[in-house]
Amino acid sequence: MRKTLLLAGFIALLLTLPIGSGAQADITISLTATSHQIIAAYTAPDTGACTVEVSESNTYSPVITDVNSTLFSGSNIDSRSGSLGVGTTLRTFIIGTVPDMRGVIANLASDGKRYGRALQPLTTYYVRVTCGSHTGTASVTTLNRPLGMTRGNEQPIASAGTYAFPTSNESDRTQTLIDPVTGIKLRKLTAPSDDTVGGNISMLGSGAPWPFAQSTINDSHGVPGYLWAGPTEGGSARLYFVTDTASRFLGTIRLSGGSLAGFPSALFLSAVTPHFGTDPTQLFYIARDGTDQTGNAQVIRCQLPASGDTVYDTSAVSGAFAPCNFTNLTSSNSLKAQLQAFDATWDQTSFGNFANQVVQGNYLLFTALRGNQDSYGWVGAVDLSTLVPSVAGFAPLWQRGGSGALSFRWCSIHTSHPALGTSKMSFTAKTMYQSGVGMGPYTTNLSGAMTNAQTTVTFTTNTPTSPNPDTTLYAIAAGDEIQIDNEIMYLGSNTSGTTWNVTRGQAGTVAASHSSGASALMSCRCHSPNDFTQAGPSWWDFVADPHATDTTGTNLITQLANSVNYAGHEGFANGRGLAEGGWEGFIGAAGVNNTILSISDSAAFAGAVKSASGNAWQKHPGASQQTNASSAQSLVWGADFLAEDADVELRQTSLTVVTGSLWKYVNSNYILQRKKLAMLAIAGAKPLLDTSSTATGDVIGGLSGDNYKYCVANAVNECRQGSAVGDVYINAPGLTGSSTCINGNIDYSNTTALCFGNFPAYGSMVEQIGIVEANSTGKWIRGLTFGNMPVKVVNVSSDAHTSPDGKWMAFYYLDPSGVPSIWLARIPSWPGYDGNDRNTFIQRSVNLSGPALTSTVLLKFGYDTSLNCTSRTEACVSAQANNPYYFASETFTRLSCAGGSCSASVPVIPDRVAYVQPLYYDAGGSLLSTGAMIAVTDGLTAQTGGVKPTGKVSVRGGVRIGP
Repeated sequence: MRKTLLLAGFIALLLTLPIGSGAQADITISLTATSHQIIAAYTAPDTGACTVEVSESNTYSPVITDVNSTLFSGSNIDSRSGSLGVGTTLRTFIIGTVPDMRGVIANLASDGKRYGRALQPLTTYYVRVTCGSHTGTASVTTLNRPLGMTRGNEQPIASAGTYAFPTSNESDRTQTLIDPVTGIKLRKLTAPSDDTVGGNISMLGSGAPWPFAQSTINDSHGVPGYLWAGPTEGGSARLYFVTDTASRFLGTIRLSGGSLAGFPSALFLSAVTPHFGTDPTQLFYIARDGTDQTGNAQVIRCQLPASGDTVYDTSAVSGAFAPCNFTNLTSSNSLKAQLQAFDATWDQTSFGNFANQVVQGNYLLFTALRGNQDSYGWVGAVDLSTLVPSVAGFAPLWQRGGSGALSFRWCSIHTSHPALGTSKMSFTAKTMYQSGVGMGPYTTNLSGAMTNAQTTVTFTTNTPTSPNPDTTLYAIAAGDEIQIDNEIMYLGSNTSGTTWNVTRGQAGTVAASHSSGASALMSCRCHSPNDFTQAGPSWWDFVADPHATDTTGTNLITQLANSVNYAGHEGFANGRGLAEGGWEGFIGAAGVNNTILSISDSAAFAGAVKSASGNAWQKHPGASQQTNASSAQSLVWGADFLAEDADVELRQTSLTVVTGSLWKYVNSNYILQRKKLAMLAIAGAKPLLDTSSTATGDVIGGLSGDNYKYCVANAVNECRQGSAVGDVYINAPGLTGSSTCINGNIDYSNTTALCFGNFPAYGSMVEQIGIVEANSTGKWIRGLTFGNMPVKVVNVSSDAHTSPDGKWMAFYYLDPSGVPSIWLARIPSWPGYDGNDRNTFIQRSVNLSGPALTSTVLLKFGYDTSLNCTSRTEACVSAQANNPYYFASETFTRLSCAGGSCSASVPVIPDRVAYVQPLYYDAGGSLLSTGAMIAVTDGLTAQTGGVKPTGKVSVRGGVRIGP
């Protein structure tokens, strides 16, 4: 028996040895991790090259993409680019290739495809180093992607004019990709080939709706997943089953002919807002059983197969219809009849557009609009808990409320905001300033001119009119808001006839003079009293006030008193709200005056700010909808996709042609923060490559060889002969003298738009936003992914929606041919705030040991082996009086280091691997020696989920990493 055990043990030992007989496991590997890279340090037995295997499996198969030599020749050899110690025995191998400070990454593989080569956060990696007959193994878990990193990231580019996003097979929903910057795993939820009904998949346009059912069901194999319903551009909706590893298309939601008596033969049901009930296999809709407005409004239900059915096992064929069993729940008492009985003034022929349908628990909420979005209309609620659904509340909103600021007079309905876990309705009301059925605008005119001091106003008529149908609504009343030119006024009492007392210069405007005949627009007062552009959420408690007759602002609320900045699209769930007016959040019950938490969308890094406020970078946030999230995934955060729109700061106004396609931009209105912030430089849908350096003369020209490059002069005559400090030169063949950063998103074919400046903290990224406390430092926010899309191509209405377990983030993706789909980003566990300040450089301490005659020392550093720490090609220097550091060509004073034994620090960008090299000088300023280059991290390991590696801390060439 003993011999048998010894033999079994010997065989087990052999199985753990690397390939090749006589291998010695005698190499000690020290591993240090960030969230997306690992520093592997070891001593080789000789100066020969070693191979490095890295895998998520302890069998070392398959190896990760970054060291897959089949895809990237030589990537598993420790002499590859970025490695240290080549030709010596002291080696450092950086695992995980990420973009350099210009954004450049080498990720084009031998198969012609691009890959993400960054490591995934919170993932255990096994490392094996083989040097001839010697080997060593170690493992480490990468750190979590931390909160509070407020330096925006450079987008990945392959070369001038070419992005380096991983290659996507748009028709393959099973494909997974790795974000090349953050290491976040990406996969597809939908694919363009899923269906042709209704056109392309669309987005929800607000972060508030939850497209996922709030609880799981199983396929027939017992694998749990969430149902997901998303709208198309043609008004239909598609249904999917989403597990932790797969997304399956179940078909288009369609009520086919004969399914329900009296309904149209092909009724496609929308999913712009959530329709899932408390039972995840049931969806509810309001539809008409006729082909026009005269049909009966009915509540219908789509009953899907029960949990465990085989229908959830595989994807349906393209063009299939969802497996709905439809029931008309109000066939015995139509919803139309119920609504007319509830309020006889309702007329379905005029208000039959049942929009903003939302299922909240046992209630189906809706609006019945006069026209389309932004027209006036009714608000309503249907109780689904009864055998036959019944009306729980219904009211003509534009006729409701109290007076003045408590009134909904002259208000349209913009959108609803699903409020998970409540029996209240949240929506945005806004002024009817557009043109269309039920959209106004309702105006009268000044009869006589007004001075800026005048306190009365006289109109040509007290009954405002519209050029569209419904030419009049009602007469002017005390408390109404009017807008004349750019001034907001509130009407007081009527002095006589068409003359009214008026309070001037309201809601953030200034009293001004107005000419006779000037148009007076009747405005909605549902906004911040200090800013008429900030329209906060309105609330209706339909259980307490079914007819919305409250005039006190208790059950029918136009604007909460604390909503000075809490405005725009709102998301609410699990006792937390989040809106776009910055971001603004709160913790507490819905529809009450909670303390508002201001969360900056423009957090600074090292004191430098690139503003993303207002419409410059659009926000459509959603609150914490992850109802089934574990404590690791957390319930305290919301989500958004920060998309560039009307960024005035990045608009160039002084382009002049130099030669060919080379343009000069005299930057007089924007301060570039080259040392602190990432560069945002695009010409249309093409990225610009920075060629700035210390070289002088005509470095950048106007020929095609310099297309999609730019150069910023840091000294006179850099970039071009005769340049001044700060001059910018841009070569892009599509530019014109009027090129600038236009409003809205652009398509992939655009060549004329020019956006040049810095990235904001979370620009063009899907992000998590902690709803924890008010702060301007970004300490509760983290960006997850660029979404595999160029900046400015992202739709400005983009948003993000989390799965109810908080593990996946759904976002809108646009492929290079302009076809959209929905993708998912894997969300690492919520790290919490660890107390480390990552909205500035981390001062990384380095202990030095140089020649005894050393008097001063200089630390060169950067994020590649050429020691470049910005997109400019020039080594960076840490010296005395850093602010934050120096370029090597600048004037500085070296650090004192008597005897060569001292400590110094370098300012490192958080969560990045930096390279450091010391230079030792004697008392006369002569260079004594250059120390070995080392690789360091920021040294912060306190993030939740980060696992410290086993092994020893190594000393490298007289430089020891400080604690």
